[in-house]
Amino acid sequence: MKFCVITPTEGLERYAVTGVHLVLPQVKNQKYQKFYQKKRLEGETIILDNGAYEGIALPKDLMLAAIETYNPQIVVLPDLLLQAWHHTWEAAMTFIEECDEHLEGRELMYCPQSEPGELKAWYHGLYHMLEDGIYLDWVGLPRALATHIYPNDPYIRVRIAEEIKERFPLIRLHALGMAAGNVHELPLLAGVGVKSIDSSAPVWRGWNGYYLTDPKWPDYPVDFDIGPHYPRYDHIISANLHLVGVTVT
Repeated sequence: MKFCVITPTEGLERYAVTGVHLVLPQVKNQKYQKFYQKKRLEGETIILDNGAYEGIALPKDLMLAAIETYNPQIVVLPDLLLQAWHHTWEAAMTFIEECDEHLEGRELMYCPQSEPGELKAWYHGLYHMLEDGIYLDWVGLPRALATHIYPNDPYIRVRIAEEIKERFPLIRLHALGMAAGNVHELPLLAGVGVKSIDSSAPVWRGWNGYYLTDPKWPDYPVDFDIGPHYPRYDHIISANLHLVGVTVT
């Protein structure tokens, strides 16, 4: 399973080394943009996210501008975090219909959502899309499944991934974010066929002096424009990345 390393811009060259990248369209830092444009030209994989987890509902024109900027192989369709399942389904369908020519030749990822505690509704949104005849390449498994939608089971994404692969073996799966830094979930996700996962946790926690497994992590939001003082905690970041299977030299 490939790990997409999310890092402040000053850490890109050192830490974003796995060949698969989740790119956030709301980040306007030119150094950030040029880094991922270069990686795309070098043949590495770009997954263009939609800003939903960060609470940013990007309008269609900004998503299309990001597609133009990064030329991603994979586009995450719009989703509405922790809202009723049909809001995400409607947003995704509208985006496909209105932006069809911009999506040609790209792979599409659908990330179902539901309100907290509504696992049945999440499933409904998933299968409503998969069984509707819409061509999809990927399903995104949001970290909210484990943190808000069904928090009683820290491995709910593993069980859902296994079920999806049994019913739709050609669908590829990506885990959107680590579930509260749960490194134990990673080999299980890989074992049921999840292709990739992204997270800022290994680098950003380390950037602030915290190990990935530290329960005292205060959950600071990532500052992509922060200055280059990461060498102070490079040994912690490297240790965190090692825990998720990423080696930096």
